[in-house]
Amino acid sequence: MVFGTSACSLFTQTEPEMSASEVCVKLNELVADHANDFKQFRGVRKNTRRIINMQIWNAERVFPQARNCQVWAWSSGLTNYICTWQESGELEAKASHDKGVETVKQCLTEQWKSDFVQTSSGGGHTFFPAGRLKDGCFHSLF
Repeated sequence: MVFGTSACSLFTQTEPEMSASEVCVKLNELVADHANDFKQFRGVRKNTRRIINMQIWNAERVFPQARNCQVWAWSSGLTNYICTWQESGELEAKASHDKGVETVKQCLTEQWKSDFVQTSSGGGHTFFPAGRLKDGCFHSLF
């Protein structure tokens, strides 16, 4: 927060843009850390007293557009790394999604195939089921 003599202004600090190579390094680290429930990426644990079947941590961002990343640990033993961000409209959201998919594809070998699932609201999710990262190991991205 910056205070002036007669007013104050709140500035949102933006993180520097990530290069394609930085994204690939982070994505490789993220996939490798899946076996450790993303412990390397976890930040502060959130209060989840009202949600009895899971724990949530703030998490380090891996994707350039991401602004809110979390690790979700479910009581079933599954762990997810999730990032969200907002765009100003539907066209911007689709463009951002498509850019993200292309960025991820740059980091993966051709053995990774993407599947797109459309949501009832007209949006969609892209999944990258079992394949190899360029490190030669098999992984799944959901």
